[in-house]
Amino acid sequence: GAMGKGAHLSYEDALSHAAIKVQGAWRRKQAYKQARRMKGAKSYFTRIKGKYSNVSLDQIDDLAASKMQALWKGKKARRETTVMKATQRQMKEEQAAIKIQKVVRGRQARKKMKAEMDQRKMRRLGGFFKNNCFLKCWMIWVKFTDEALHFKEVANRTLGRWLNRGLVRGFNALVMYAQAKKDKRMKVQ
Repeated sequence: GAMGKGAHLSYEDALSHAAIKVQGAWRRKQAYKQARRMKGAKSYFTRIKGKYSNVSLDQIDDLAASKMQALWKGKKARRETTVMKATQRQMKEEQAAIKIQKVVRGRQARKKMKAEMDQRKMRRLGGFFKNNCFLKCWMIWVKFTDEALHFKEVANRTLGRWLNRGLVRGFNALVMYAQAKKDKRMKVQ
């Protein structure tokens, strides 16, 4: 360099000179690595050159940066889409679970209401039997009816009315039937 061969350097100058040499070696090594990487990128640059005529090296760098940004944005968008689809699927599953729960709870409520209604009917019927009203009515009714097949049919029908359509309506039907039988007997005699 600028210094002669026989010139003596101070310690600080020697350190500075050594640092410059190390930095130069480091920069050469980095440039060599960059050149090796660029050989792979050379095909990319030639493709860009062929695609866009009259493009300078700086513009090629800008195009490469734009391409890299586009790739990154595409990857990011695909990730967001995947997350969004997973969220939508989870929401659909939650909605399906809610619908199933509604159906099951409705069925349980209807079953509970039916059980309560049946209990109410049985309590009313129990009160009816407890007062011996049923037994008295039954005995009066048997007194005025025949022991035939007709009797069994009417008895079944009347009991069905009492148990299904309310006690008052069934009792009224029984009274009317007994009265009709009594009237019929009176006419015959």
